[in-house]
This record gives sequence, C-alpha cells and structure tokens, in this order.
Amino acid sequence: MAFFTIKLFPFIRSGSKIKLCINYLDSSYFAMFRKDQKKVIEECVNVNRRNSMVFFVGVIVSLGLWNLTVLWRDNKLPLNLWVPFSPTENIMNFCIVYLIITIGITYTALSSVGIDPLIGGLAYHASGQMRSNLLITSVYMGNWYEYDIKSKKALIIFMESSKRPMIAVAGKLFELSLGTFVTILVD
Repeated sequence: MAFFTIKLFPFIRSGSKIKLCINYLDSSYFAMFRKDQKKVIEECVNVNRRNSMVFFVGVIVSLGLWNLTVLWRDNKLPLNLWVPFSPTENIMNFCIVYLIITIGITYTALSSVGIDPLIGGLAYHASGQMRSNLLITSVYMGNWYEYDIKSKKALIIFMESSKRPMIAVAGKLFELSLGTFVTILVD
C-alpha cells in the first residue's frame, strides 16, 4: 500500500498540471493537417488501447487467481499479517479478515490498472505527436510571421539545420548507431 501511495502522490500533488498536459495534446498545436499525421496518432491510440486492455486482463486474471489461493491453502490467509486475534480460530473471523485483505488488494490492483497505462500512454501519445509533427512543420505552422527579424532569421537557420540528421560520432572514428552496437556485441 505504501508503494501505491508513492506512485499516486505525483497525481495528487500535480493533478492540475497533468490535466493541463492532457488538454494540451488536444490543442491546435497538435492538430493533424496531413493523413500521415492522423495515421501515426491513430496507431498510437490503438497501441495504448491494446496495452491497457492486456494489462487490465492480466491484472484481473492475477487478482482472481490470487483470491482463489484460499481454496488450497487449508484455512491460511493469502498474506502473512499480524492481527490481535487468531483469524483461523473462527470461520467468521477468517472470512472478515480475508474480505478486508481482498478489498485492499483489489482496490490497489484496479487503481494500478488506471494509473500505470495512463503514464505510459501519455508518454507514447506525446512521442507520437512529436513523430507526426515534424519539427520544421511545427515551426512553420506557428506564428513565425509575428516574430521580430532576428527571431525569423534564427528560425530559418534552425529549419535548414534540422533537415540534416544529427549523427553521434565516437572519437571521430565511427558513428554511434544500432548497427555499430550490434557489431560490437557480435565481435
């Protein structure tokens, strides 16, 4: 439960900022102007839905199996815990303690189903937005015509330099890429 509270704390503390971030993804800055942009965003949404559903089904199955462990544990609780009385002494005590444990675990599991996919989904959706809106297009779609002359010149330089890919080079000998990484691993 403490781990869940730690995970939930940023949502409690920064709830308004998270809502603003979610609403920002629907703003005109991220509007889709081309078919390829729409395709990328739809792909991101579908992947997020699929991942959320897989996670939800996995949690429900795990939760169901965990709750059924009482059937083959011979009147032992599914968790070792201390209570001021013996829960196995009386069937009513056992049922009450088991119900309280089950409610707590179910609440935590279902809350995680809501929070964990949200975090990953927001990051994936934002990266999809960035992938679909090329930097040059984003700059062009902005209000660049209202900028001063110095900023306009800087934007032109920025747009032209962003056309060339950035390649990280190790010691001016070879580029750092997936191909060189695989070559290093194989050798």
